[in-house]
Amino acid sequence: MSNTPPPSGYWLASDGNWYPPDTLPDVVARSLSPTEPPSAGKALLWTLLAAVWLWLLLPVAIHYTRKARREVAESNGRYAWSRSLLHRPVLLWLVVFGSGMALIFTMAAVGMYGP
Repeated sequence: MSNTPPPSGYWLASDGNWYPPDTLPDVVARSLSPTEPPSAGKALLWTLLAAVWLWLLLPVAIHYTRKARREVAESNGRYAWSRSLLHRPVLLWLVVFGSGMALIFTMAAVGMYGP
């Protein structure tokens, strides 16, 4: 073994020497096999968080919608309630959820999401 820079494929051992590719230890060879990318865990985490927030925040939105409607009813005409989609949390949740699912199915259909 020599300490001069080796040809392509040689590997540097912890003793400072270069060795030919056919002497590569099994442990190192296994570590060179493909694994998940470093961001795979974060991708899974954010996917789960995005799905969970829809379920966790919906009751909060319903609570404040009911509270606002009660304030309108008790205001003797001083307040008015809009009939927009933004003031209907369950319907808004269904639209957001349905849009998200359509996006996921579309991405899966074209091969962008998952294996």
